[in-house]
Amino acid sequence: MNPNVESCISRGKMYLQNRITSKADKCFEEAISLEPQNAELHFQIGRLYFENSFFSVFSFSKLYMEKAEEYFDKVRELEPKDLKLRSKLGEGYFNIAMAQLKQLPFDNRDFEKFIEILNECLKKATEFNAQSSEAFFKVGKLCFGKGWTIGKAEECFENALKFSQDKAEICLEIGKLYLDKGMSEDKAEEYFDKTINFSSNKSEVFLKVGKLYFGKRTSKDKADKYFNKAIETAENKSDICVEIGRLYFKEKKFRKADEYFNKANES
Repeated sequence: MNPNVESCISRGKMYLQNRITSKADKCFEEAISLEPQNAELHFQIGRLYFENSFFSVFSFSKLYMEKAEEYFDKVRELEPKDLKLRSKLGEGYFNIAMAQLKQLPFDNRDFEKFIEILNECLKKATEFNAQSSEAFFKVGKLCFGKGWTIGKAEECFENALKFSQDKAEICLEIGKLYLDKGMSEDKAEEYFDKTINFSSNKSEVFLKVGKLYFGKRTSKDKADKYFNKAIETAENKSDICVEIGRLYFKEKKFRKADEYFNKANES
């Protein structure tokens, strides 16, 4: 990057952090005038506005968020070929939408606004093939928290799974959300089964899922189901049995603990 551009960015960043917005704007505009076709530069400035929006009073926060989106939109216009930049841009739009969505009160009156922001965010991110599993998961989790957008949450979860490098981990996290909310044990189990299918170490996953059910007072039978599968698929059955036995021992379920300790001795 041109040293003069770097100097402009450095000064602009300093002004931005001190809420001297007009001077920050001038520094960034000067940087852009030196390299107007530099998509990475536009993105960098947009990200600076976005990052500083969190440390501002509401009026500045809103202004900086709008500025960030303006710069991201300019990157879109430049149609960068760099896949990493396109992915970062997609995630940038996700982050802006997330910040906007979090500012909305949690009630049904905001449903249409919520969906409007969300759809625009997903449209822009998908346009740039963001393929960010984490971003889709975050948005899905936020939708999930607003119980009246479950359909959108599931859409985001499917995209998170589609683009994930670690499909087993994503499925486990989604399954945990369903289990923790107590909304649908069938749905939770569906994702846990997917976790097992995607995993190379099935015994470890069976044990993890069993522990999740074990933490729910009403799901001890399901915990046993997964614990037994963990033992069946384990190379070292004895260690797994001891670990499960200790869980029951801590809960003062001594008869159940002895059952697993005995299995350890028999292995």
